[in-house]
Amino acid sequence: MLARISAAVVLTVAVVAAVFYFNSQAVEAGPEKAAIPQVEPSRVCMVQDRVSFMGNIPVEIEGKTYFGCCPNCVGRLMSAGALRHAIDPATGNVVDKAESFIVSREDGTVMYFESEKTARDFHKAKESD
Repeated sequence: MLARISAAVVLTVAVVAAVFYFNSQAVEAGPEKAAIPQVEPSRVCMVQDRVSFMGNIPVEIEGKTYFGCCPNCVGRLMSAGALRHAIDPATGNVVDKAESFIVSREDGTVMYFESEKTARDFHKAKESD
């Protein structure tokens, strides 16, 4: 029981550390534009849609590179094409996770955008709400 609790605490600390790290690495496009917390694809488990503190396993599929955090996620990426795609929250369009602009949320989850522009549009709209 204590081992499970310890593992959960370690995982939580790792996710929080990763979020703070990636938010500190935010993309800045100029003084008139707010920083967007872009995440490198290799730092994202594309099955769990979460920032991974540990290195992920690259998966080459049809000339594109996806990433999974464990052998189970790698297997799922290889067998389930739907897991390799997401919906851009700004446009509603389907995006390929391997080719998307990935942004982290405060809770460690990620969103996939068609481009940096759609990510900026999304964040700008959220700020005006």
